Amino acid sequence: MFDPFGPVTRRRTLRAAAAGAGAVVLAACGHSPSGSSASAAGNGALPVPQSGVIQLTFQANTQGNVSWNKTTQAVFQEFVDKNFNLNPKYKGLWATAFPWGGGAAQITDDIAGKGFNDIWHFCCGDVPAAIHSGFAQPLDSLLRTDNIPVSLWSKGHILADSMAGKLFGLPSYDGTMVLIYRQDILDKLGLSYPDPNWDSKAALRLWQQCTGKNSAGKPRTGVNVYYGQEDLDWWLAGWGASEMNAAQDQATMATPAGSACFGYLQEMFTSGVTRPESRGVKNLINENTVFQMAHSAYVINSAVELGNTVKWDFLPLPNWPAGRSCMETIDCYLLNAATKDLNAAWELLKWLTLGAPNGDGTYDNAWPKFQILINLITPSLVSLWDYWQTTVQSVAPPLKSKALNWWADAAIKGYARPQLFYVYNYSQAATIEGNWMTQIQQGKVSATLGLQQMQDQVNASESAGKLQAQVGPAAAKNFPTNGPTMAAVTPGL
Repeated sequence: MFDPFGPVTRRRTLRAAAAGAGAVVLAACGHSPSGSSASAAGNGALPVPQSGVIQLTFQANTQGNVSWNKTTQAVFQEFVDKNFNLNPKYKGLWATAFPWGGGAAQITDDIAGKGFNDIWHFCCGDVPAAIHSGFAQPLDSLLRTDNIPVSLWSKGHILADSMAGKLFGLPSYDGTMVLIYRQDILDKLGLSYPDPNWDSKAALRLWQQCTGKNSAGKPRTGVNVYYGQEDLDWWLAGWGASEMNAAQDQATMATPAGSACFGYLQEMFTSGVTRPESRGVKNLINENTVFQMAHSAYVINSAVELGNTVKWDFLPLPNWPAGRSCMETIDCYLLNAATKDLNAAWELLKWLTLGAPNGDGTYDNAWPKFQILINLITPSLVSLWDYWQTTVQSVAPPLKSKALNWWADAAIKGYARPQLFYVYNYSQAATIEGNWMTQIQQGKVSATLGLQQMQDQVNASESAGKLQAQVGPAAAKNFPTNGPTMAAVTPGL
């Protein structure tokens, strides 16, 4: 059987694509699709679906290092053709990949009839938007029927893709968080490299010692951090607090543990030890900081920009008072509830997240591995972290000696947490929380008072949202379309 995961690198694959190879992925692997049941013209034409098949569409995850263009689209589609469309296990189904265009835009296009995807790739605020609109299909019963355990994915990611006790999304990739740091600057300052088991007190001490002036005479912070409303839950979790209750309809951050967390952060900001993280590794290159929190999309970014020009490495975030906690992405695949064939779309979603079944209860992980191979993004499945590390180190020599294991550690041990969403007014809650976080950060209000005001206002918003959610259905029940005639209506109404 054709194995797409032999000694094939992303560079070799895309080089073949750029050269106009007939079947890009297959040609890169030294294989040609002879004898397929699909029609295929010469010179790289893609197979076309036969009549009578159920046609499905999905958004391909282009997060990471490959922009969506004709070459990438051909690479993606040819892999889908070989491993899904021409696979006898999926006879009668035919999938077409489309670029990820943003969740809100996709929902709007679906409603307007301008386009349709059976499977979406969404992130961030688009996830609850799809759920609240009724577009996202709950997955719990489908997973139970096929005996698929959610333990295949990171615990935090599954939590983030759930709402009101129902699971709506399956992870598309698992972007955890570590620190990138400049070892050469620590050498220059005469400071020791941190022990990976360091705690929050040791971290703050070291970051304070790193502040000063860079080689250009400009201010240098000790660390740049992710800090915003979407990061609130994982920061609080590190101190044993939580942003909201299990039902996700009530804020719960105004506790002594929450105040301790934000007191720590407030000290970092007001003393100049930190500033909010900026994208990329520019601040590390320019010596504007020594440590920087880094999402997994920075893995390749750091290899390209930092390379071997300076001495650097990866490091886990500290053990906070209640244990390790860090950010994780929320990116996931959602099954469109408006799909014309739920069972067919579910087969495609399983293939995107697990691969084809092997017949023994396991799956071949074809598409998840392919995403790693092409995009070098971190895996969706906990079991693929070793594969990801081997793949990345094989194509990025500067990373061969780096501590890539800490990316996997956060996902496998379950201390990575993505953004969570309130059930009702999640958008309004985000604005409230963001505003109070800014006030606390700037030292305009104490952590204790700021968190209490934040909690009270969010809870008022959620209470109003819950009431609004009940008013609509109640009004509908009191106004049936087959109700009394106009003549029977009380005069004056």
